[in-house]
Amino acid sequence: VKNKKLTPTILQLLIDKFPDGYGIRDVVRFSNAKGKYIEALEVQTEDIMYLVIVDKALERSIIQFLEED
Repeated sequence: VKNKKLTPTILQLLIDKFPDGYGIRDVVRFSNAKGKYIEALEVQTEDIMYLVIVDKALERSIIQFLEED
């Protein structure tokens, strides 16, 4: 999931799974079809697994979400 498509539900899943932040061991790394390496965090509900792309925008989105609460 790219930052533009993050929903409050996905942000809350991230906060619940990583209440103290995430570390290098939490990050999943893979290459996409174009050969570019992607780093993501895995969160899931009962029905869906999300891979949330880790970038600077993710950190800003989480901080903004927490401030709105």
